[in-house]
Amino acid sequence: MCKLRGMTPARLARCSALCGAFLFTALASVASAQNQTWIRQFGSNSWDFAYGAATDGSGGVYVTGVTFGSIGGPSAGGDDAWLARYDGAGNQLWIRQFGSSGADLARRGAPDGAGGVFVSGVTDGNLGGPSAGLNDAWLARYDDAGNQTWIRQFGTSGHDWAEAVAPDGAGGVFVSGHTGGSLGGPNAGQNDIWLARYDGAGNQSWIRQLGSSGEEWTAAAAPDGAGGVYLSGVTYGTLGALNAGQNDAWLARYGSAGNVIWVRQFGSNEVDLARGAAPDGANGVYVCGVTYGSIGGPNVGGDDAWLVRYDSAGNQTWVRQFGSSGGDLAYDAAPDGSGGVYLSGYTNGSLGGPNAGDFDPFISRFDSGGNQIWIRQFGSSSGDLAYEVSTDGAGGVYVSGDTSGNLGGPTAGLSDAWVARFDGRITSSRYCTPAVPNSTGQPGMMSATGSNPVLSNDLTVYTSRLPLNSFGYFLASRTQGHVIGAGGGQGDLCLGSAIGRYVGPGQIKNSGTTGSFALDIDLTTMAQPSGNVAVQPGETWNFQAWHRDANPTSTSNFTDALSVTFH
Repeated sequence: MCKLRGMTPARLARCSALCGAFLFTALASVASAQNQTWIRQFGSNSWDFAYGAATDGSGGVYVTGVTFGSIGGPSAGGDDAWLARYDGAGNQLWIRQFGSSGADLARRGAPDGAGGVFVSGVTDGNLGGPSAGLNDAWLARYDDAGNQTWIRQFGTSGHDWAEAVAPDGAGGVFVSGHTGGSLGGPNAGQNDIWLARYDGAGNQSWIRQLGSSGEEWTAAAAPDGAGGVYLSGVTYGTLGALNAGQNDAWLARYGSAGNVIWVRQFGSNEVDLARGAAPDGANGVYVCGVTYGSIGGPNVGGDDAWLVRYDSAGNQTWVRQFGSSGGDLAYDAAPDGSGGVYLSGYTNGSLGGPNAGDFDPFISRFDSGGNQIWIRQFGSSSGDLAYEVSTDGAGGVYVSGDTSGNLGGPTAGLSDAWVARFDGRITSSRYCTPAVPNSTGQPGMMSATGSNPVLSNDLTVYTSRLPLNSFGYFLASRTQGHVIGAGGGQGDLCLGSAIGRYVGPGQIKNSGTTGSFALDIDLTTMAQPSGNVAVQPGETWNFQAWHRDANPTSTSNFTDALSVTFH
């Protein structure tokens, strides 16, 4: 069990951040054009960790964490909680440090619906009232200017943690964690789950406790879209089904009055942990985590990340397992606004790019069908971890974590907090490259490179194995059914020459003895019958190229087809 008292900074970080409230010794494709718009690294000359990220409702983000120094004011005790707000451009609007004479930790945040934020955490001092036991849970509300409007501390004579928060849709908040005592009912075993609901003024509406004869912990909470809440976590007992292995993931749905609607337990015969949860936009939920076994496919190596989707009735619609040859953990999830989900986590392998050193953060996006749209891995030469992810409502996505290196600037101390924003709009292309052999058996290959058309307004499509002294013909069409460009010949290619509509600059290029046919398209100046129409998320383009040798008797003609979908 994790305890605050007597913990070193490094152990506290691993205890609280890697596993939330529980301790374990884990961590022994698709083309990506994801754009990092900014990253900020900040800290004191001591240990600083960022755990939570929550939207501020104005395109910015609230970040929560713990410091062993002075990051936003003088230290009140051993380690203090802190809360910072950043705008969409990466400017720190304010930062607040607060604590007792004991150990204080801010875990997660949730928007309050009025521009402020609810923050949860744990303390072994007198932070929001007299201490009830070894350590207590706490919940606070801050307004958009950084003023604490209220704080509540509560617990039993044992260990009590507040781990997860989610807005209730009525100006209040659900807060959940674990307890070694009897916080919301009689204790069923060792550690039990608890769930409470508070209104916007800080009044507790109700509190519930749930557990088995084993140990349970809460990891995340997500609104269910109907006034209730989903909770996810880990169990060593039989909470919603027979235990499948050493410990299992669990998912529960509660109604607005605190009634349990259903509980699901799932796992492999190894260690399985649920870490993050996010609404799916259809009253269902996404849950992510880590497994040492095979929970959604064969184990790739060590421990793998996983993502699962459940509908509102508790039916598992699909599960995906993915990883590298190293250790991979999906830590948090956030809705992408289109029915899909963003994941954040970290890896010491090469999961979404080459490993930069030690652990690297990653951020990924999946659609509603469980298809990975893109994944981005980044990091410094030192250890870097990513925890919570949140969307800004304007196509962007935030992720927070900590680093012992130079991730977003020079390190200030032993470890620093960081927060980054990524552009999550049309950011990636998925493509197929069918090879159609010609009469001589030589294949034609076609591929594409593309980045966010909102930002770069450019796509390049090219084919290889175009023989010298040959002619190339190109045709492109959108899902709307309009032909957007066609042309042929060597040298400059004017797409308007074939259909009378200007699309953008294009060239046929022969290079060396292999030859190539390349076309550059300006994606936002394409003329359509109704005027200029920019590329839309989820839109598919279809490309075809015909190659013909200059010698009309040649038999080396072939056709390539390519489909590109922007997300």
